[in-house]
Amino acid sequence: MIIIVVLLQLVTVAFGQVRDGEWVRGASTTASWDCCKPSCAWHKANNLENPVATCDAKTGARLADADRVSVCDGGTSATCTDHVPWAVNDGLAMGFAAASTRNGAFRETGLDGDKSCGQCFELVFKDTSHPWGGGAHPDLVGKSMVVQAINIGTFPSEQDAFNLLLPGAGAPDKNAAGCRAQFGKKYKKFDSETQRDCAKLPPQLADGCAFRFDWFREAWTNNPWVDFRRVRCPDDLVAKSGVRPSDDDAYPLIEPDDYACVRNWESCAPGQTCCDDHFSCYRKVPWQGRHFLRQAARADRHHLSFRSASPDSVTFWCAPGRHKGAGANPEERSTTTTTTTRTAA
Repeated sequence: MIIIVVLLQLVTVAFGQVRDGEWVRGASTTASWDCCKPSCAWHKANNLENPVATCDAKTGARLADADRVSVCDGGTSATCTDHVPWAVNDGLAMGFAAASTRNGAFRETGLDGDKSCGQCFELVFKDTSHPWGGGAHPDLVGKSMVVQAINIGTFPSEQDAFNLLLPGAGAPDKNAAGCRAQFGKKYKKFDSETQRDCAKLPPQLADGCAFRFDWFREAWTNNPWVDFRRVRCPDDLVAKSGVRPSDDDAYPLIEPDDYACVRNWESCAPGQTCCDDHFSCYRKVPWQGRHFLRQAARADRHHLSFRSASPDSVTFWCAPGRHKGAGANPEERSTTTTTTTRTAA
């Protein structure tokens, strides 16, 4: 009987997905932005009172008519440009996605065709790699992205659970037709291999493209793996999509402050989480002077703010756990720690 209970609590789903309490572990993601009308905007799904919002391809205005033909099929209904992703803080981002229904493989994980329309999911990026080498950049690992499903589709891989809506991502030939119909022929391409390419996209998509290379680390990230769970839809996403599932209140609420983290060598408060897993919030010991701070800052190429910092201006700071200046004595370390929801426990 005990064995049966354990098996019921930890269900192995097709294609390697594992359900562990509220979390589903071991799913992959893809990304694209094709400008097409989302499938959840075509009709009322079982858990929605109205379809997902769409916008006029030419004016950008919200459309009241859910029967408008997609811009990808010669019509005027397109994905709204305010559906581009954005960073809430260093540890949390929000955006939209398509959810997979490949042969029902993800049904036991909570992804179930049109019933998934409007539902929101927290994705925690993992350090797992694909056999061909793709995966998340180390700076992305451990971060969370909350996405609302506004599209339902079948993806190339049986392990793909979500297709993230990221401007400039995906197959160029697939993106071009719908996006060119929406934005005009003066835009020659709608894919971006580098952040410089973002300037070649329509200005409405530029910020979403920049997000890929900044927070998402797209230049070093390729189809990252995630753990995911369903969560209550944040108001910011609902305001853009126009939909909220009827059972939304039954799921946990995301608190953005729980995901905020402090960058390397920057000041912190006891209990704050450092963005780098190898760094912790330590008390600055009295003998640390300006010279040490400069050396520490130079060691971290991304954050050099401490070059001109006064030694007395920082009481606690994010530093490596084993560094001689990080308070190797346990009494010098911040005694309060914070466990954030971005680590899929």
